[in-house]
Amino acid sequence: MELDDQSKYNAVRRLTNTESVLRNPHFPSKWKIYWLDDFFFKEYSADLSALLLKKMSEKEPLCFFHIGARRYEVDFTTMTQTRVSTGFQREIRCRPSYRSPELMQPHLKTGIQFDSAHPDSCAAGANFSIDPLQDFDSWYPPVWLQEKVEEYRLVDVPAGTLAYQSIKDLFHQSLSESQMDVISIQQVQNLLHWDKYQRQKTHMQKRHTEAQGPLERHLFHGTTKEASEGICINNFDPRMAGPNGQDYGFGSYFATKAFTSHSYTEAMNSDEPGYMFLAKVLVGSVCLGKHHYRRPPDSKGHVYDTCVDKMHSPEIFVVFDSCQCYPYYLIKYKNLPAEINLHG
Repeated sequence: MELDDQSKYNAVRRLTNTESVLRNPHFPSKWKIYWLDDFFFKEYSADLSALLLKKMSEKEPLCFFHIGARRYEVDFTTMTQTRVSTGFQREIRCRPSYRSPELMQPHLKTGIQFDSAHPDSCAAGANFSIDPLQDFDSWYPPVWLQEKVEEYRLVDVPAGTLAYQSIKDLFHQSLSESQMDVISIQQVQNLLHWDKYQRQKTHMQKRHTEAQGPLERHLFHGTTKEASEGICINNFDPRMAGPNGQDYGFGSYFATKAFTSHSYTEAMNSDEPGYMFLAKVLVGSVCLGKHHYRRPPDSKGHVYDTCVDKMHSPEIFVVFDSCQCYPYYLIKYKNLPAEINLHG
C-alpha cells in the first residue's frame, strides 16, 4: 500500500465494511488469513483458518495449534507465526476476501463492462446451464452450439452461467481470485479434432478398468497467445515438444493445477494476459515418465497410455498421441493490480 504521488496525501490504507449479513446483506466482509511461504502468502487450511479467525474475533492475543508433531504459536499483536521448537517465525496477514466483478454485478445498479477477446462470438443456441465438467451421454457436449456449419469456432461463455462458474472455480483452486482475474472463457469447437478424440475415447474404454483410475481428466495447459491460436485449429501436437516438455518425455504436457501451467504463460513475468487451456485428456493407464521417452513404455505386452511425474497423486500428465487430448476451453486472464496484493 504505497502512494505514487505524495504531494497531496502521505498515506493510504484499506477500508472494509461490516461483517454483519443483516446490516449489509450484499457485501459483508469475509476474512481470510494467510502465512508467508518464502515469497508468497498462502491461505491456511479451512479448519485452521476458522480457528485463527475465531481467536481473533474473541480478541485473544495468542493461538496455539499443531500440524502433525509440530507445535506453532500465532501472535496476533505482532502478526507472526512461530514454530515453538525452533523459534522460526513467519509473517501472517488477515485480509478481506476478494470479490470478483462477476460476483458483484447482480447487486450493483451500475453495470460492469467485461473485457471479451471475441465480442462478436455468437452464443445463441448453446446451453450454458449445464456443467461442462460433468459426464454426458451425447457425442458432442450439450454446452456446444448445435449447428455444425463451421469446422472450427470459439464461443464466449457468458459470465455468471453455470458453465462459466464451474471452469472459473477450478481455475481459482490454485490461482486465487485475489491474484488473478479471469477476463474470458471460450468454448473451443473443432469438429475434426473432437471426433478424433471421441473415437479414441471409445477405443480406450474397451480396455480400461476403474482400478486404473479415471480414464478421462480435465487438465490445464498454459501457453502463449500466438500458440493458443494454433492449438485451437490444430490441437495439441506432441511432436512440438521442446524446452518446456522433456522432463517426463517428448509429448504434450498437462497439469492438475492452474498454478503449474501459469508458469508457461506470458502472464508469469509480465502484465500481459495469460492464456490457458482447460483440456480433456484421456490419461488411461499411467507410468512414471523419463526424459528420453518418445512414447509410453511396454509392460508385458501392454503399452501404457500416459506418463506422469509421480505415481501417487500425479500432478503432471504427458500424452504422446494428439487423439488423447482436446482443447476444451480457453481461459484468458490477467494479474490483478498491486493495490489488492497481500504484501500491502
